Amino acid sequence: MDRKLHRRLNDISDTSNSAESSNRASRIEICGGIASGKTTLAALMQRSGYSAVFENFTLNPFIENFYSDPVFYSFETELSFLLQHYSQIKTEARQAKEFICDYSLLLDSSYAKVTLNPVHLKIFHAVQEAVISEIRYPTFVIYLKCASMTQLYRIHQRHRGMESGISIQYLDQLNQALEHRVRQERSVSNTLEIDSERINFAEDPEDRLETVKLIRETFSI
Repeated sequence: MDRKLHRRLNDISDTSNSAESSNRASRIEICGGIASGKTTLAALMQRSGYSAVFENFTLNPFIENFYSDPVFYSFETELSFLLQHYSQIKTEARQAKEFICDYSLLLDSSYAKVTLNPVHLKIFHAVQEAVISEIRYPTFVIYLKCASMTQLYRIHQRHRGMESGISIQYLDQLNQALEHRVRQERSVSNTLEIDSERINFAEDPEDRLETVKLIRETFSI
């Protein structure tokens, strides 16, 4: 067999094996609006013995420009986050049988719905479909519900300068888009809804224990 062809067939086999690994791994994605508690919950599950994958928003080269001018920089920002998440998920699936992410493909598409124009949104959806065809939908989804006013208060409390311009209207739009996406995907992924405004798993020890117990029992993990 020609050596170049042999190497190419090996490359295709490696890609196929990678995709199969992504499909076999059990993945929990946490979705929720800004400051709804996604990272806090993922960290709590990590302390309880689960592998966790965290979004590093500082790696997105467009994020600061996005917050200064969301309309102008939305396309590259949303695509960058989508591909960052895709890469993290397929990499983690190679080494863990089950893991939890503090982000969600559902949230990616919700951001895109709010920020992108129709032409860019069509391209985004095409890329996302290619991503999902490889890594599949999450096995489980945890949906954190939190009122926009509470989110805005938490945003101000964490003092991230680039988030200072976030408006209540933007949070409302994002929450509505996310609610719609979660409803759409309930038939694809087993979904648990948690009221992160009422349940204080960030600070209350009893709420922490009850939240971990609820997730374990709901998803049998």
